[in-house]
Amino acid sequence: MFIAVLEVCGFNGWLIRMLRDYRCNKVILIQSQIRKRCKTDRRDAAALNELQLGV
Repeated sequence: MFIAVLEVCGFNGWLIRMLRDYRCNKVILIQSQIRKRCKTDRRDAAALNELQLGV
């Protein structure tokens, strides 16, 4: 079992269903408050990893 942290986007519905099929026991959706000039998936993933979510 694992926890997934996702940024809100247009395809979250099928992804969340798939994660639950793979026994993800918690899905946390994050909406970014600040738009970054240099946005990449790698940087976004690193920033989400650093969040203190209290889980």
